[in-house]
Amino acid sequence: MIPDRLIVVGPVPGGWCVQTDRMGDLMFLSGALAEEKAGRLAMGIAAAGLDVRVDIHDRHDLLVTTRCYFAQQPSLAKGATRAHA
Repeated sequence: MIPDRLIVVGPVPGGWCVQTDRMGDLMFLSGALAEEKAGRLAMGIAAAGLDVRVDIHDRHDLLVTTRCYFAQQPSLAKGATRAHA
């Protein structure tokens, strides 16, 4: 999968960082909180219609997990209908 967006969780001096390719870095004291935030960000981005990959590194900065969140089709507005061919 080639994602539309990439989020990386990794160690930094004194804590953990969630890095995105479109937002500023977010800092956390807990790796678990950083992972949780990365997942919530990824779900929001996927809900907006973009594929997201989350790479999670351990305290030695080794990649240990990759999670993929696939784009969701936006729901139709209430009362809207799809065009039929």
